[in-house]
Amino acid sequence: MSTTVNRVTQDVWDKLLEAYREDPGNHSNAARHAVVQRRTARRAWELGYPDRPWGLKPIKDLLASEAELARSRLQLEADKEELEEDQIALELERDREASRQHAIRSKEQEGRLIAAARAGSIMGLSAAIEIAPSLQRAMQKLGTALAAIAEDQGSLTAKDVANLSFVMRRYSSTLRELSQAGQIAMEMERLYLGEPSQIIGVTTDLDTMPLQELVKMAGYQDDVLKRAYDRGLIVLDGGLGKDPNEKKA
Repeated sequence: MSTTVNRVTQDVWDKLLEAYREDPGNHSNAARHAVVQRRTARRAWELGYPDRPWGLKPIKDLLASEAELARSRLQLEADKEELEEDQIALELERDREASRQHAIRSKEQEGRLIAAARAGSIMGLSAAIEIAPSLQRAMQKLGTALAAIAEDQGSLTAKDVANLSFVMRRYSSTLRELSQAGQIAMEMERLYLGEPSQIIGVTTDLDTMPLQELVKMAGYQDDVLKRAYDRGLIVLDGGLGKDPNEKKA
């Protein structure tokens, strides 16, 4: 059977403090743990031992200070975590803003590119149309020459005819390319403005239009070609010449 301690030492004080930490205010439990009388434990709880360096404050005040310190530490940890979360959120927002600004700049550059492509195609097509009257007069001269060739093969060489035919074919090809460039520019602009992507791939009649129709659309008369064809001349890839399938008389 244990006996109580009459004199409170630091070791007894530490045991009382330990017991009160586990069960604050339970004087009986603290007395049993430190092997002292209940009134001794209660005095240590309420008054402490001010004349001793280790008992300057009552145990209840020490535990209250410890609890406050623990709460302060928890709050500091919570504040630290909140600051870290805010820092992460700020960095994410900064990254999103940087991405948004990059997308805006890309859109602006894309818009300028589309506008330039459209303007370039229109200017090129306009320039081609402006020279149409001059080329039409040249085609009329070519028609006269073709008629002379039909009557007399010696008036123009096959090379001369091929060169003149190449000019006509090249001009028609240029019209087609300029028209296609304008179409592509318009499709780019529609996409830029958010129209459905199904419009991409839309074709025009220019893609499959025969050469004669392109020439006629450009303002030329194709009767000279017809007359040349009727007289034994046809349009070939290499120029104008006799039909290679025509049987010799």
